[in-house]
Order: sequence, then structure tokens, then C-alpha cells
Amino acid sequence: MKRARRIFSLFLCFSLMFTFSGCKPNYDSLPDSYNNKTDYPYSFISTNEVAITPAENGYYYVEGNFLFF
Repeated sequence: MKRARRIFSLFLCFSLMFTFSGCKPNYDSLPDSYNNKTDYPYSFISTNEVAITPAENGYYYVEGNFLFF
């Protein structure tokens, strides 16, 4: 009985691995250019765990879980 349960468990694990390994998102349709309004800024500077990025009239920085201007 234990052997049958073990074989069934292995079969289930392998079938789930094969099922989910076939899912692949289509990355070919994504643009390669940088969009200033929606993309993560490349000029993001991180020093001593404080992340800083420039804005039009100042700087944004993250400290802890808060965003400061």
C-alpha cells in the first residue's frame, strides 16, 4: 500500500512539473525601448539601503517602506 501511494505521489509530482514547465509567456511582443512614463528609472541610485532617483523639482527616495520627496 505504501509503495502504491509513493508511486502515485511521484507520478503526480512529475505530471505537475511537466504541465507547468510548458507555460511560457510571450516575451517577443514586448518593446525593447525605454518608456519614461511607465518603466523603472535607470538612474535609480542605491547607497546604504536608501534608494534615490531624480525628479523634475527634486529627488524621490525610499527609506524603509516609505517614499519621500
